[in-house]
Amino acid sequence: MLKGIRTPLVTTAECLSNLLAHTICIPLLNVRSETRILFILTGIISLLYLPKTTGLLETHLFVSELMAAPMNVEVAVRFSENPEGKRIVFEASDEEFIKKTTVSVLKDTIEVRFPSAPVLRYGNRVNLDLSIQGRFLNIRFKEPFKVKTLYLTAPPRISIDVSAVQASQQQSIPKESGTQTPSVPVRRIIIDPGHGGYDSGIVNDSFREKDITLAIAKEMDLALKKKGRSVILTRKADQFIPLSERAMAANQKTPGLFISLHLSLSEGFVINIPYIDSMEEQSDELYGMKSRQRRHIDKSKNLAEAIGKAIREDFKKEVVYREIPLSLLEMIDCPAILIEIPGSSGNDKEGRTRLSQTILKGIEYATK
Repeated sequence: MLKGIRTPLVTTAECLSNLLAHTICIPLLNVRSETRILFILTGIISLLYLPKTTGLLETHLFVSELMAAPMNVEVAVRFSENPEGKRIVFEASDEEFIKKTTVSVLKDTIEVRFPSAPVLRYGNRVNLDLSIQGRFLNIRFKEPFKVKTLYLTAPPRISIDVSAVQASQQQSIPKESGTQTPSVPVRRIIIDPGHGGYDSGIVNDSFREKDITLAIAKEMDLALKKKGRSVILTRKADQFIPLSERAMAANQKTPGLFISLHLSLSEGFVINIPYIDSMEEQSDELYGMKSRQRRHIDKSKNLAEAIGKAIREDFKKEVVYREIPLSLLEMIDCPAILIEIPGSSGNDKEGRTRLSQTILKGIEYATK
């Protein structure tokens, strides 16, 4: 007997049942092997000296608490650099963890959002301005850049290629056009509220991105239908929908326009346009389909210019235009843009109504 232990031993049957529950359930946890061993050894010692009143129910409750705890998945980080750009690779043994990790561009920052806080293991020196807080990892750049993200398997990993972008590419759309914006023929308008479900997007004390984008989309839906327009939302509730399913659903509806709504942490507006390299055969290795934006890219730029004009008129703010390779936009078979809205602008109903009316005004500019 261990000194200081006054609790009587439990019965052999209770010990065996409790130990079995631990040894079966613990390996199901996505934790490191040495952590599993520690759990099991601790369980063996503690179970031998549990009170007689402790039974299988309490053990199941204990195991359930363990299984509900956030998983700390090990993620290997590799970095390489050449004259053409930089490559950052995030690799994990958990394929589902990688699939649920998202990569987005916020002004001068690449934000990587993991499903839960990872344990990062650096394979080599990472020559980047990198910071991590919880499940959010930010990579900051001083110069304009473009990003190409690939989700790969065997082993599961995300490869992010970052290359310099010329000033003409970062803001290639004129702020004002002396001529009328070429019209974009519209059959049906697809509004895509960003994020949803477990993917909350940007979160602070006053809002969650997924809620604001959905609220703005619903306002736009109602206003456009009053004008006799055909409108479809990629999501109508707080649910997670993968990018591939959003694109597939949109393309099946013979869309005329596609507008994806997101928030930014800055106070300015950003309109993202698909970047199509005319010298390179583009393909999306994640979903195995070639870019569908090639034949629509000019009209996507016209749509961005029209909505940017409306924003400048109504909000008196400059609009940054970016051409970047975004998987979602590349897969859409119609003129498509992604708008990043300042989070503070949509934090109340009045602000959301104003935003939706401004975007509708831009759509009218583009389609009249």
